[in-house]
Amino acid sequence: MTARRTAAALCWAATAAVAVRGITGTSQVAASLRWLRRHRPAADATAAGEAARGRHVLLILPMLREQTVIAPTVDYFTALAQSWGPATVVLATTEREHHDRHEAAGRLGELAAALRRRRTVAYLSRRFAGVLPADLLGQLAEASGDPTIDYRSRVEAAFQELPSTPELAAKFAADSDGLVRHHHHPDAGAVMVHQINHAVGAELRRLACAGVAPETMWIGVYNADSRPHPGTLAALAAAPPAARAVQQSALHTLALGGGSGLGGAVSDGAALLQSRWSLAREVPRLRAQAAQAQRRSARWPRLGHCTGHGLFVRGDLWHDVNGLPTATMNEDLAFGYQLSAAREPIHVLPLLEVADSPTTVAALVRQHRQWFFSYPQYPAAARLAASAQRSDSRTRAWLTAQGIARGALWLGQSPAIAATLLLPAIARRHQLAAASATAALSTYLLAPAVLLARSGEPGAPRRFGTREVAGLLAASLVSSAGPWRCLHDLARAAMGGDHLVHDKTER
Repeated sequence: MTARRTAAALCWAATAAVAVRGITGTSQVAASLRWLRRHRPAADATAAGEAARGRHVLLILPMLREQTVIAPTVDYFTALAQSWGPATVVLATTEREHHDRHEAAGRLGELAAALRRRRTVAYLSRRFAGVLPADLLGQLAEASGDPTIDYRSRVEAAFQELPSTPELAAKFAADSDGLVRHHHHPDAGAVMVHQINHAVGAELRRLACAGVAPETMWIGVYNADSRPHPGTLAALAAAPPAARAVQQSALHTLALGGGSGLGGAVSDGAALLQSRWSLAREVPRLRAQAAQAQRRSARWPRLGHCTGHGLFVRGDLWHDVNGLPTATMNEDLAFGYQLSAAREPIHVLPLLEVADSPTTVAALVRQHRQWFFSYPQYPAAARLAASAQRSDSRTRAWLTAQGIARGALWLGQSPAIAATLLLPAIARRHQLAAASATAALSTYLLAPAVLLARSGEPGAPRRFGTREVAGLLAASLVSSAGPWRCLHDLARAAMGGDHLVHDKTER
């Protein structure tokens, strides 16, 4: 067999895989949208009124360098809490921000030097993410390249005038009449999971002193860019009485249309691709896991996929599992593993959250790199479950195999899409190859996006045209870059002892 025939055979295999995944994914998106419509709570205050006489809700918001979004985020979640009754918005900040701010101060001269030349917003966002917020970097980019401007003074003034997130959080808490509370983690090495556990621990102690039992409270974890449906807490009140874990899935469309040019189209495509994943994979897997775990008799348990935003945990379960896992780079998938190993149902909230998505390709790759750490660390999650005696070794091996297989699929997504695009160029039957590749890509990328656009769900895209098609295709070609970079970083750390950096999405 010649090299070309071998390549063509591989491309045909990749195209078939994309088509199969596309058909199953599209059918699952349609099923998830039907399920959401069927189980959407009635638009009245009955459920919320019942809830107000029931469980206390803690809405936990971990924050790091969130100066530009903290005000609208506090406003949004305060309104959500007030619609419920006994609820508290908890802002969890960290000393890491002050530590990072000191390091950022040392880069102001470099930023000023860069501004002396004409620079784009994308360039500054890529090189100086975390030094200043994205909107300030954008303003500086617009004024760059002007020899009459003293950029060093301008940069230092912008840096000094920018308050820290802990300062802003403390002010919001002080002005809230107790509805908003602030907890600051004192360790500069703390990451998001430490902030969450620290804040929840403090609030649980406070509520215990007030006579609130753990089983009568919900702990809800969101990000600063989260915008849950206004009816979220009413829907939570309608969860099964025995439910102790509830996951709200997300459409990652909050910033849709916010970028321009090729980078903006790719970012929008990535947002749609991630939203497709929520409906095609996350919701169906959680529904299947919950149904199976409630029976508690399945020999081969399903692995539930928790995410760190839209996650609700009842207080007694939080005590049972001792908070979110801290031994892995990400806490959410490892937490889902612990619940799956313990045969704890993870129920799906029938209302979606609208979440943010990176607005540059570089930020997208960084985010995917961070997310992917969970997959090669599923064996570590299995060791956590073993140490807590949550399941037998056969169950843990089966759950771990599911997690690693899902990671392998992500690693192969971009190569498979690329091979499908290449098929018409190297296959002998060009017309058949072109038709097959078009059909495969249409079912994988376009059909789910069209279903979402026509669904009427809050956060669904209002239009789906040529730009969105091109963005989806481009995003699918770079979607595996972050995972492969993650594996590269893990290999370097294993060989040379390099420190693994916990990235965040900068705004």
